[in-house]
Amino acid sequence: MTQSKGARKIVKPLPDGQITIPAAFREALGIDADTPLSMRLVTDHLEMRPLRQGEGSLRLYTKKDIDGFNEEDELDPETAQGVGKLLRYGHRLLQFQRKQAFLDATVFVAATRSPSGGSALAMEVCKLRFRVAITDRVLDEVRWNILERFGEVELMRFYQQRAALNADIFPPPPPERLEKCIPLTGKKNAHALAAALACGCTHLLTLDRRRLLTSVVQSAELPLKVVTPGEFLGEVVAQR
Repeated sequence: MTQSKGARKIVKPLPDGQITIPAAFREALGIDADTPLSMRLVTDHLEMRPLRQGEGSLRLYTKKDIDGFNEEDELDPETAQGVGKLLRYGHRLLQFQRKQAFLDATVFVAATRSPSGGSALAMEVCKLRFRVAITDRVLDEVRWNILERFGEVELMRFYQQRAALNADIFPPPPPERLEKCIPLTGKKNAHALAAALACGCTHLLTLDRRRLLTSVVQSAELPLKVVTPGEFLGEVVAQR
């Protein structure tokens, strides 16, 4: 069955919030009981779409993962002081040619938990000297983890931080590039590396030491730096 672009149905949620997607819509979009869906709040309405092939493998972080991200996100006093000075005189950074940095989901998750941590401060620096690249899959993974692990405060902070970044949202990386990255990172983390490479980024920021900040990735002679937000900030402070 073919539905026109403007097809519309009105549905009523059940008391616990569940809704039924009309059968005609499910058929038109190929949605069945095993299809993962992405839902997001856009101002005064909801947007929902079936995830693309490969997006169903979004990673849900464990408490141990998140504790590790938070620990990794702490800045040493010298870097923190340097970043503070840099942000106070941020207008001076505008004279530099703006490079492009890719932020993975771990950075956004950490930033929502600690507005003064390395990830949040790296976002502030990026506004002045770097353009930020992300993909819909990164945003979906962030939202999913926040909804599953945290609450409304973190979710709203995520939306505010994302809006302030004015990031460029890129399409998924080509399948052939993704396949080349899987041996380096594993299947669920290949997307971030493949997308950063496809975007031509100079940096990939992550807090994932188990899968991205590894000797395998570091020795792969990639045309970009895979670093923590703290390492990224240390580099920028040293160049100011």
